[in-house]
Amino acid sequence: MKFWFLGFAAAMLTIVGVGTLYLAIPSRAPSAPKKTTFARMSGPLHVVSPAEFSIGGNRVILCGVKFDPALRQVVTEAVRTKYEKTWAECVPVGLGTPCDGKSVSTVGHAMVGACKMKSGRNLATALVESGYLSGTIPEYSGAD
Repeated sequence: MKFWFLGFAAAMLTIVGVGTLYLAIPSRAPSAPKKTTFARMSGPLHVVSPAEFSIGGNRVILCGVKFDPALRQVVTEAVRTKYEKTWAECVPVGLGTPCDGKSVSTVGHAMVGACKMKSGRNLATALVESGYLSGTIPEYSGAD
């Protein structure tokens, strides 16, 4: 009778142990956070900051340029006056921009890329030549 009880107890412990492991171990490995990917987008620009725009609710940060944070408000208003609702087509870094290999393609939920206006002119080039932004790569800074 003792052997029967020991066998029963061992079987019950095995079942409880396997059940606990089944519930404790996830059925699949946790997935990595989804990376936001962007494709070309076009439409009228809404100026968010001197180097950040919104097209149809999607944020676009111009690559290869920067502005003086102390002048953010003044420069944003000047850029907004000149470029608000200007039609542009924007391409993410990595799909044929001057910043390919020099910049990240996203910052948070914003696409980093280059935009061309309907005239075919690069928006970052126009903003640098107007004095609103400074170029950080040779294509925009005027350096060779």
